[in-house]
Amino acid sequence: MRNTIARNNIDIEVNNIEKLGEGWMSRAYLINDEFVFRFPKEKQGGDDLEKEKVALPFLMKIITLSIPNFIYTGVQENGLPFVGYRILNGVPMKEETFEEIYEEITSDTKDRLVEQIGDFIDEISSVKYEKALELGICENDFYKDYSDTLEEIERKIFGIIDENIKKFIIEKFKWYLDDETNFKYTPKLLHADLSPNHFLYDNDKGELTGIIDFGDMQIGDPDYEYIYLLEDCGADFTRKVMEYRGEKEIEKKLIKVEFFLLVDNIRFVLEGLRINDDEMIRDGLASLGKKVLESQISK
Repeated sequence: MRNTIARNNIDIEVNNIEKLGEGWMSRAYLINDEFVFRFPKEKQGGDDLEKEKVALPFLMKIITLSIPNFIYTGVQENGLPFVGYRILNGVPMKEETFEEIYEEITSDTKDRLVEQIGDFIDEISSVKYEKALELGICENDFYKDYSDTLEEIERKIFGIIDENIKKFIIEKFKWYLDDETNFKYTPKLLHADLSPNHFLYDNDKGELTGIIDFGDMQIGDPDYEYIYLLEDCGADFTRKVMEYRGEKEIEKKLIKVEFFLLVDNIRFVLEGLRINDDEMIRDGLASLGKKVLESQISK
């Protein structure tokens, strides 16, 4: 990493490096306790980073919470881009600890978190459709996307799961794809990865300070913005954010978001198959089986 930074003529003397995290697409490091550097691992991650490089300077003008300001850019030896930005105030809430933190904070602080997340969604979704396209954000055709995903599931997963899980998947997709009202929405700009891992939090002030990782940005169904709130923050918190934003037919929207989350878990299995990761496949199938069991119990 030191060589990569030096080769790109970035004027930083690297004294210490701390690994912050690693996902499917990229690795992140804290350098000199001051700068965060992100290094994509594959082309998709590089494309996502290029998207952020174009869009974030504009979004900084309309988003109240702090977001990354890329002050260093360069190219890795593998040809993929990398960026560096001054670390933002606050620490990630983390999906594993969000509900624990949420239970311990005061009701006023809970309300503040709901308001801040709701305001962030309002702000990013206020970007005009044409401007989002101009920023290089692609529109996701949700009907085509989920139709294609079902075909891929049938080809790659149906051969390794039992009949009751197949039936469950088919029923859920049929409900989603056959109901025209699921596609009667005005496309909006989405962060599309609003997980607590990407919420920066000031414990002393009891409020969010920033949002990070905009690489999944897309134009699409505004209900999709709630997917990781539901998964990591729970239905109660998600419902409160929806209420704060004045959403209509909240319970129906939550059912749709649950479907998005189901498919996201199945896509985890597909990714495991793509990269031949047995652990991802096992974990994904176990999660899917658990959802089927929970669905049967709730009937």
